[in-house]
Amino acid sequence: MRNIARINIVILNIVENDKESYKMAKETIEEVQKSVEENFQFVSKAKLRLEVLEDFLWII
Repeated sequence: MRNIARINIVILNIVENDKESYKMAKETIEEVQKSVEENFQFVSKAKLRLEVLEDFLWII
């Protein structure tokens, strides 16, 4: 659940147009991917949200 919360925070920061949000988003994506690969907890939900965040960054 922590990974999902981190992804949600990054998305909110991007929506609020925070200057550091893109850098933070890239770091969060890498950290969550590593966490999912190592821990295998809540994999389906975290992976889905991670894909949404990556798509969202690509669109912006």
